Amino acid sequence: MAQWLILIEEQEVVAALIDENGELNVGKARDWGGKDKDDLLAVMDACLGDCLSLSGKEEEEKLPAIFILSPYWVGEDGKILETRKQILKEVCSNLRLTPLGFLVDDEALATLYPDDFSVYLGENYFRIGAVTAGKVEKRAKIEKELDFGVDDIEEDLKKTNEEKMPEKVVIFGKVGDRKDERKEFKYLNWEDFFEELVKLVSEKKEGMEGAEGRESEEGEEKEKQKGTEEKEREEEEIKEDEEITVEEMPERKAFTESQDFGFSKEDAALSEEGKEETVFVDDIKQEEIGVEPEESKEALAEEEKEETIEQKKHFKFLLPKIPKIHLPRFRVKKIIIMPVVLIFTALLPFIFWFFSKAEVSLFLTPEEVTSEISVKLDPKAKISDLAKGIVAGEKVEVTVDGQKTVATTGEKLTGEKAKGEITIFNRTANGQTFKEGTILTGPGSLWFVLEADVKVASKTADLVSGVDRWGETVASISAQNFGAEYNLAAESVFTLEKFSKNDFLAKNQKAFSGGISRQVQAVSEKDRVNLLKSLSDEITEEGKKKLFAIVSNGKIMTESIKLELVSSEFDGKVGEEKDELTLELSAKVSALKLPEEEFLRIATEVLKGKGEGLVLDLTTVTTDFKLKEFKDGAAAGTLILKGKVRQAVDSKRIAESLVKKKRAAATEIVKNLPRVYRYRIRILPGIFDFLPYMPAQVGNIKIVISE
Repeated sequence: MAQWLILIEEQEVVAALIDENGELNVGKARDWGGKDKDDLLAVMDACLGDCLSLSGKEEEEKLPAIFILSPYWVGEDGKILETRKQILKEVCSNLRLTPLGFLVDDEALATLYPDDFSVYLGENYFRIGAVTAGKVEKRAKIEKELDFGVDDIEEDLKKTNEEKMPEKVVIFGKVGDRKDERKEFKYLNWEDFFEELVKLVSEKKEGMEGAEGRESEEGEEKEKQKGTEEKEREEEEIKEDEEITVEEMPERKAFTESQDFGFSKEDAALSEEGKEETVFVDDIKQEEIGVEPEESKEALAEEEKEETIEQKKHFKFLLPKIPKIHLPRFRVKKIIIMPVVLIFTALLPFIFWFFSKAEVSLFLTPEEVTSEISVKLDPKAKISDLAKGIVAGEKVEVTVDGQKTVATTGEKLTGEKAKGEITIFNRTANGQTFKEGTILTGPGSLWFVLEADVKVASKTADLVSGVDRWGETVASISAQNFGAEYNLAAESVFTLEKFSKNDFLAKNQKAFSGGISRQVQAVSEKDRVNLLKSLSDEITEEGKKKLFAIVSNGKIMTESIKLELVSSEFDGKVGEEKDELTLELSAKVSALKLPEEEFLRIATEVLKGKGEGLVLDLTTVTTDFKLKEFKDGAAAGTLILKGKVRQAVDSKRIAESLVKKKRAAATEIVKNLPRVYRYRIRILPGIFDFLPYMPAQVGNIKIVISE
């Protein structure tokens, strides 16, 4: 009998099907959200469908399944967490799975690789299992960026193993391109992973079969003798009392505590039926997840026989004992039974005719279609006219205020200016007045500034010596800039701006002092420009969120979003000594909206002609807009529409074609429908499932369409 192996990680599901020939079919790994049971149900259904497609096998009712779970689904007591248990219960019920039990992924690998650490790779995290002598001693979950690599794994492996790299590590999960040639690492893709599990299962099964052959002979003999005595005693009671004894299968609890579902290496006692259909291993734990087991009376008798053998040999049998329940004995004339059976048999076709129903689920392959049209989104337009490329849009607007502070990056020279006194000499025959701020140039082309107006007398003749006496006056000057280089030595010579040194010059009698300089942080023009852009981008993003929040009926054309400044204020000017610069900004953020009704109408008109006999699924339609020009409040660009179409299905015609058909013929009809990649036929209620025919009335056949 075929059997499922289903792995459920925190954000990933993989299924494998072991068919009747022992061949392994591993489906595609699929992601799920990690919490929503409906999400898990949909993903698992797709995974099971992948396996069935690979195997070429049609879906069967109630295939047994072993679950391989993340350790975070299981509590410290070894039982599945209550919330996760409820999810599995619903999944098994909806997908018609018969749960045999569960494994924890890293514990199973620890059995196969008793000396190797294990690492499961997720999308943005990885989980380390530290293994000692075949047992997972501790676990560590490390959150990482999406592009984490082998070096990150090695670093955290060392942290988990007392700063030493483990000698061997088994890596599985989302391996992708993270493989490298390190000798410590062994990589398992999902096919390898499930093949290892099958190997584990096979080894355990062979060991159990051998144990049963060696240890059950004595118990079987005594059971046989005991069964014969009980049978003779019951026959005597029936004969004497002329009564009919009715024995019922007791109902299992829909949900019980977690129990081991396996045997130790020394203990094994399997029925012949169990050998053929059920796999038992040390590491599998049973969880009755809400699906009642289907057991025949023969299976119960076999189970009781096993229990007797175990009591004899002190075996550890961990399934709950199913007691016999004897209903009260009624005196019934045997002659009454036959007419009742005949009447029921005669009425069965009529009951089937009027009350049987069928649910036919068709899984269709959707096709994605895309169309691009050049349009102008115009809020002034009343209606859209695709022939002219006009689409009626609506303008939506919000006001957003923001403030941001950044460190300044500019530099400014500051300090103290050198000062001193000079004597200005006039070698001309005329007096001269020099205004405050007059520039004097000293040694090294250093500039100084006259601090006040100064009048210098003309030269005078010296009759005694016969040499002219220059006119002179004392004045104060200061350096034009900061710096110690302006501290000039005495007797330095200065010239005055716009005057020849042959007419006027100056000297200092004493050295200048006080000149110092230092570099400080200051506001630069670049600081102001970058801060304005950064805060504008943040306000635009905040405005975008507000626009999407207030628009419930329609599509925001993202590229039409526009920012209009209302006010801006910096707390520092360019060149001002400051360590930080703050900007307060107020702006209006606007965009063009395509109303929902208009959007769906355009999508239907544009995409409907993509294929004959195809139906557009409006729930899958998405849109994008590439802006070319924004002018007079209208946005011109390319409108991109995407959606999924599927084959149009005439449910009534399909139902009519299935009426009264044999199940095999109905299967062929459904299988050959266009674009159907998977199907499911269910007869309801279940009591009619054994009949080989479809319902006789069209109204009782329901066609369900899914992707």
